[in-house]
Amino acid sequence: MNKNIANTNRSSRAYSNIVLTAIAVLLAVLVVDSNSGLVGPISSASAQHAERQRSVGGFVDPAVQRITIIAELNELNGRLKRIERTMAKGLNVRLLNAPVEREK
Repeated sequence: MNKNIANTNRSSRAYSNIVLTAIAVLLAVLVVDSNSGLVGPISSASAQHAERQRSVGGFVDPAVQRITIIAELNELNGRLKRIERTMAKGLNVRLLNAPVEREK
């Protein structure tokens, strides 16, 4: 009986060590990633804008930031206009699978 308890303690310690090691590795990856200056997955265009925004001392240039925002707003406006044109032409909608009506 004591051997079973000893084996359980060893296996739980091994599991804890593995989990703690994995957590430490993930934390190290996060620290390295945060030092690279990128917060998350971003497009190459956004990364280029971010690089242009950085100046001496790490401050963001407000003029470049506004230009970036305006460019992105123009892109969104273009996409919205395409959606509006499609909606104005009319949409053909076909029902492929009708839901079964329940009797009341």
